[in-house]
Amino acid sequence: MAGSHVIVTSCLFDAEGTLRMDRLKDLVSAVGAERLVLDLSCRRVQGGWAVAMNRWQTLTELRVTAETLDVLAAQAYEDGKISRQDTLWSMEEKKVWSYLGQDGFHEIEVCEKPVLLKPEDKVLLMSKGIFEELSWREIEDILIDTDDSQKSADCLIRAAERKGNPQRDNGSVILIQRLEA
Repeated sequence: MAGSHVIVTSCLFDAEGTLRMDRLKDLVSAVGAERLVLDLSCRRVQGGWAVAMNRWQTLTELRVTAETLDVLAAQAYEDGKISRQDTLWSMEEKKVWSYLGQDGFHEIEVCEKPVLLKPEDKVLLMSKGIFEELSWREIEDILIDTDDSQKSADCLIRAAERKGNPQRDNGSVILIQRLEA
């Protein structure tokens, strides 16, 4: 039985980390845009975030910027993946429109090898009550401004609470940071 989607990661980049649009176009032609899922991992770099490959070990030249998110949102809209309203919301808030559990936890990818974190890498898990209240910029600012994981988690929760949204879901944060080798 064939899978419903083709999940693509590092194969879109050459060995030097350059995005190969010709590879993306070939994949779209071969499997169709509606079946193609780009699973791009990111790492923090000076001044922002970069797409990484090889289990976060190799940085690519592609930076995650407001412009990159706008282009991805517009393309997802053109491909019929998200609504016009979601496209505009994504462009305004710079939020991700795909997340773990969106499909009811039916297609969770489990890594066979553990992900190796480098010193200062952070892993953030947050519930809907946090990520729907805060923009990615607010979340980034809190994570950058506070070195202590517990204080960062507390700040994220307090920032979401300060929004005062009576319809807000419960908020939970799990923040893990690798300190030293």
